[in-house]
Amino acid sequence: MASSTISFGDVVLVPIPWADKEAGYKIRPAVVISRESLHSVGQIIVLGISSKEVRGQHEYPITRWKEAGLMFPSKVWLARPYGISVQYVRKIGKLDPAELLEIYRRFLGFV
Repeated sequence: MASSTISFGDVVLVPIPWADKEAGYKIRPAVVISRESLHSVGQIIVLGISSKEVRGQHEYPITRWKEAGLMFPSKVWLARPYGISVQYVRKIGKLDPAELLEIYRRFLGFV
């Protein structure tokens, strides 16, 4: 996939490494939080998305999940950024701009 087709705030499907295993990954939705200048060198930074219930301050519930291209009510893991090669990315939607701004603001509070 060409890097110019991925933008800040896009909801994408990407391979996310298993948190509890040494190797392997799962294809899951994520939100792109990096800018196009990074994408032009073949990389993106994403925050993983899960349909599990929100359990703490490190997670943000997506209120407009259907509009974002997600199949289920979902949350963003704010404290788990991942660097992913653009070649493994497939766009499925885009977050609402106001919701994206709040997610990004909260993410910056962790870094």
